Amino acid sequence: MRIAVLILAFFLCFYPVNLLNCTASANDLELIPQKISLKLSGSPVPQFLLKALAYDEVARKIEENKAKNLYILKDQIQCINFLYPKETTIITVPVLTRKNGKKSIKQIYVVAKNKGLSKGSDDYLMISNDPEIVPREGVLFREELKDWKSARLLYYHSTEDKSFDLVTTIYNPTDWPIEVFASAGIGGPSNDGIYAGHVATLRFMNRMQYNAGRIIKIPPRSSYELVRQRLTPQTKTGTAIARLWLVSGHKAGIEIKAQKPGEKKADLAVIRPKWDNGRISYFVPSSIINIEKEFDSNDYRLNIRIGEEPVFVTPKRGFDIHLGNYGLLHRINLKLSNNKGNKPRNLSLYYTARGGVTRGVFLINGELYETGLLDTNGTRSEKIASIKLPPRSSKNLEILMMQQPGAYYPTTLSVHAN
Repeated sequence: MRIAVLILAFFLCFYPVNLLNCTASANDLELIPQKISLKLSGSPVPQFLLKALAYDEVARKIEENKAKNLYILKDQIQCINFLYPKETTIITVPVLTRKNGKKSIKQIYVVAKNKGLSKGSDDYLMISNDPEIVPREGVLFREELKDWKSARLLYYHSTEDKSFDLVTTIYNPTDWPIEVFASAGIGGPSNDGIYAGHVATLRFMNRMQYNAGRIIKIPPRSSYELVRQRLTPQTKTGTAIARLWLVSGHKAGIEIKAQKPGEKKADLAVIRPKWDNGRISYFVPSSIINIEKEFDSNDYRLNIRIGEEPVFVTPKRGFDIHLGNYGLLHRINLKLSNNKGNKPRNLSLYYTARGGVTRGVFLINGELYETGLLDTNGTRSEKIASIKLPPRSSKNLEILMMQQPGAYYPTTLSVHAN
């Protein structure tokens, strides 16, 4: 089904913030600057993301200035529909406090500039999933970006009987400022890992279709907290898919760690994976699979296999292979033809579970689609699109899709002639 972009408006923030307390003082508002700068990039940046990133930035300023007991009126944030490259706009963010039953509201003006940067597919794929179940506090993942490189980072971690903050940090280990483009789709924390993975993928691909995200400036020897998720025995699983691109500077570090709730420790020990020879990073030197297919309307069906059984069930094979699961972007160029008759033909695009419970998110010629839960209650397949081809015509589809954290593979994307 087609997804209305606006329904994702405020679910795309880097992290949720609850700032309401009715005993606040009006002086708390004075701690927040009236004007905040925000660097973005997108082609263009849509309204839902402008609002989400402005909300996120104001929330960060509230936390940095220790201005407690404030509430961002997210439903009243005002901005334009699209911010195009090289343009600047002002996003108005109202912040509320109450004292003795009286309301005080301050308008925060977020000055957003779209830098209009351009970058092709990501250079690397980085995965943090081993151990999947976090046993204790510690570092789960650590890697570096260098020399204008970009990476797609996917993590998927759970807890059983303990509570942790799962924290993703970008740090600058150099003596000069750096800038990093960041765009993150976050799912969970949730007791349903398949749902959390689906939400993260949906949010990531909704941003990806605009190449949209924010540009973060990190001072020398400093760090920036990108995502913080609270995992508990009730909300077991946290996951995210992020695009990180070193825009300026020589080196940026990326770290994911599990901490006790509310704590911020810098000296945690590394949690060694169960079987990867002591490495704490899963680093794949390719982030995309390109598939070219053709289908004639006189053919009955075309099946395209997506993914394989999970890599981690065969540890003896090592990390030298990646079979197509979890985080790899598939770009499928599909040419449909109706050249052998004088009648129009109706074609259907289906997605089918083959390896277990799964869901799907697709960008088809720039339109976002998703499926429901497959391989449950007798439902293994779902039609995601219909195409009508006039006589003597053809149509090209560019289909972008990604294996979702927590789902099961392989799956099949198929074209049927009706």
